[in-house]
Amino acid sequence: MTAVIRHPEWLTLQIDGQPFYGFDQEWYPQGRQRMAGCGPTVGSDMMTYVEMKEWKVPAVTRDEAVRKMLEVWKYATPHMHGLYKTHWLRDGLNQYMADHGLRGKAESMSIPALLAVTSSYISLAEMTGTVVINGGGVRAVLPVTKVTSAPRSIHAFARL
Repeated sequence: MTAVIRHPEWLTLQIDGQPFYGFDQEWYPQGRQRMAGCGPTVGSDMMTYVEMKEWKVPAVTRDEAVRKMLEVWKYATPHMHGLYKTHWLRDGLNQYMADHGLRGKAESMSIPALLAVTSSYISLAEMTGTVVINGGGVRAVLPVTKVTSAPRSIHAFARL
């Protein structure tokens, strides 16, 4: 099975006349949000995609993206050291979808760090902006803006 983002244009904003792919945690208004906001930012991308799929309501400006990011932050607020437990983001996104009448379910899967965290893997991800994961019969192509890892695993989110 292969998972891809079928409509990347649903996550493409126009900023200063140029396409910008996905949201940026540097847009949060507070320093703590900018430092710890990678999970909520990814969650905001995901919820924007789901809302576009169901309601055909795009986020096309940076201001709209920031409003979405601040809304999702309430559901996926990083703890003292971030959202380092996969289920915190997954559960927050599921609650967001339930509260907003969205269909779907956020799921998570652990990816063994030895499989994913090698210098060539990280370099490829940073150069291409995507990560290809093969394992357990699933092949996923995921967009990335930053490669991070926990001591024993890297986490991927979403079933859209």
